[in-house]
Amino acid sequence: MVNMAARRAATVAALLVVVVVAGCVGGVAASTEQSLTLLLDAGENQCIYEDVAEHMNIRMEFQVIAGANLDVDYTVVSPSGHVRDQGKRLTHSMFKGPNAEPGTWKFCFSNRFSVLHEKAVHFSLILDDGDPVESWESQLPVSPAGETVESITKYAMRLRVHFKQIIRDQTHLWAREARHRQTAQFNNERIGVVSAVEIAIIISIGLIQVYVVRSFFKTPSTKAAAKS
Repeated sequence: MVNMAARRAATVAALLVVVVVAGCVGGVAASTEQSLTLLLDAGENQCIYEDVAEHMNIRMEFQVIAGANLDVDYTVVSPSGHVRDQGKRLTHSMFKGPNAEPGTWKFCFSNRFSVLHEKAVHFSLILDDGDPVESWESQLPVSPAGETVESITKYAMRLRVHFKQIIRDQTHLWAREARHRQTAQFNNERIGVVSAVEIAIIISIGLIQVYVVRSFFKTPSTKAAAKS
């Protein structure tokens, strides 16, 4: 009976530790994540500035979700002023900077090559200091339950990491779906315009054919009477 009571107490203590650690784990792991949508007018250039601490990893991803041709220019500039990555007329791209240089990073998106159309760019930025689970393991509490508390806590932490990855994937799929929907709408408008032009051409050809065929059946007397 004493052993069973001790096991129950250890289990309850383990669950309490899991709840406390899962609730406070956001402060243990040094990681930030943000996403936003930029609207670039024709000929406009916008930059996003982000302060990065030492020993941080950078992961930047963007997708053009609206606008003609769905393309922009982008540039990633380090705090020392060096261009770490850039691209021309791209729809989607990703930049990874392990152990990034500390300081203020600059992420710029340009629509200067366009003179008519605005663009919508979905931008996401993730900053972390490595494997979250490894950084949390050093913060695990010491308990008489031993490996039971440690294993359950690790499992809860890994679940949180996987849930965050699911949120990132869902955001990526949402941006991708929005881009494909914009492409489908643009193609639908182009098909409508081309179809209207084709219908007008067919009607014009039909009228011309009717006029030519009627001219074949006109006699000289009919033409003279028509002139008089």
